[in-house]
Amino acid sequence: MTEDTDQPYQVMPEFDPDEFERLKKGIKEHGIEYPIIVDTNGNIVDGHHRVKAWKELGRDPSDIPRRVVDEPDGEQYHRAYRVNLNRRDVDKEEIVKDYLLEHQTRVKEDTLREIALDIGVGKSTVNRAKQDLEDDGKLSHLGQFSTEEKKQMVREYIKSNPDVSNRDVASAVECDIAHATVGNWRNKWDIDTTEQTSGLDTFTNSKDETDAALDVAEKATDDNVDEEIRQTASEKVNEITEGKTNPDEAARDVQRKETRKENEQQTPPELPDDEYAVIYADPPWQYDHQEAPNREIENHYGTMSLSDICGLDIPAANDAVLYMWTTAPKLREAFDVIDSWGFEYVTGAVWDKQKIGMGYWFRGQHEHLLVAKRGGISPPDTGARQSSVISEERGKHSAKPNHVYDLIEAAFPDRDRLELFARESREGWDSWGDEIE
Repeated sequence: MTEDTDQPYQVMPEFDPDEFERLKKGIKEHGIEYPIIVDTNGNIVDGHHRVKAWKELGRDPSDIPRRVVDEPDGEQYHRAYRVNLNRRDVDKEEIVKDYLLEHQTRVKEDTLREIALDIGVGKSTVNRAKQDLEDDGKLSHLGQFSTEEKKQMVREYIKSNPDVSNRDVASAVECDIAHATVGNWRNKWDIDTTEQTSGLDTFTNSKDETDAALDVAEKATDDNVDEEIRQTASEKVNEITEGKTNPDEAARDVQRKETRKENEQQTPPELPDDEYAVIYADPPWQYDHQEAPNREIENHYGTMSLSDICGLDIPAANDAVLYMWTTAPKLREAFDVIDSWGFEYVTGAVWDKQKIGMGYWFRGQHEHLLVAKRGGISPPDTGARQSSVISEERGKHSAKPNHVYDLIEAAFPDRDRLELFARESREGWDSWGDEIE
C-alpha cells in the first residue's frame, strides 16, 4: 500500500479533528469493520482516513482488511467519488463544483445524468452546482482545444492503444474529455467502446448482478424517481459497497418499495353493501424480509399493511363465520385482524403443501386456515365436518387449494358467501378484490 501523500484517488476533504477522533475511537474498539478498497498498485480508492487512523493507533498496515479492485484508473477515480458521496456527511454540492471545475468539458459535452451516475449524486445536485458556477462566471471558458482538435487527439491515441478503455483514453489525452464522449466517437469510428457501469462492478459475479447493480445505482441518482424509492436505492448502494447485501437482493428490495408505493396510490374497489354469513379471506400480508427472494411476495401481487387490513369495514352479518388464511410468521397479526373485524377465534386447519419451502427457523411447508365466528352461527353439521389437515400440493404463488371452497360450501350450503381479496370469480360466491378479471 502506497503512502498517504501519494494517493491519486483522494478526492474528498479531510475529516475535521472531532470527526477523525470519533473514527479512530471506533477503530480502536472494533477494528476496521469494512475493508478498504485499493487498486492493483496499492493506491487507496476508499478508506484513506481508516488507514490513517489505523497507523496512528500504532497498528500494522499489512493487517488492514482490504479488497483489491482491478479496473482502469478513471473508473477507480469515479468510484472514490461514488462511495464517499453516498456515505459521508459532506457538502455534496461543493464537492460536485470542484469536480465540474476540474472536468469542464463534461459540462459542455455530457448530460447531467451521465455526470451524476459517474460520481454518485442526484442529477439535481449536479444541476445546482453547475448553475452556481455559471452564475459566478467560472464555467465561461471550457478549455483551449476545439472539438475537432480533441477528436484528433483521441483518434491518434486510440490508434496507438487500440485495446485501452474509454476511461483510460479520457485520462491519457492532453485535453479534458469525458469517457462517454470517447465512447460515442469510437462508435462512429467503428471502434469498440466500453459500457456504462454502475460503479458496483467489483461486487458483481454475473451479468444479471451487473444489470441489477446498474438499475439500483440509476434509481439512486435519478431525480425523476420518487424520493422514498431514491432514498431506498441509495441505502442499497451503500449496503452493496459495505458487503451487507448483493446486487440482486438490493434490486429486489427497491422493487418491493416501488410496489408498495404503487399499492398506496391505488384505490381499492368498494366493498359490497350486502351482509354475508360466510366470509372467506386470504389477506395480502406485507412482509418485511423474505429468505427466498425469487418467491418475494410483492413480486407476485400487491400487499397491504396490517392497519389497512384491520381497517376494512367487512360486510359480515350479525351471525357469521370467517375462514381466513395466514402463514406462521403472520399468526399474531391474523388474530389482530380477527378482533378488528368483530370475530372471535374458534379453531383452525392446516394446509400441508407437500413441498418444502424456505424460512429462517423452519423451512415452511404449511399455512393456517383460521376459523372465527360472530353472533350465534352454528358449526357445520356432523357430516360436513372435514379433517383439520388439508394435504394438497402447492401450486402457483399464493393460490390456495380449491378443495377449501368445496369444504365451506358443504358446511354452509344455503348461506350468502363472500370471498375477500379474490383473484377470480366463482359460481355461488360474491367476490371482492382488485385482481378479479
